[in-house]
Amino acid sequence: PEDVYPPLTYTKPKTK
Repeated sequence: PEDVYPPLTYTKPKTK
């Protein structure tokens, strides 16, 4: 997965 495990400021924002 991409932004499932990391928080919103891990490597990329989860604001997609």
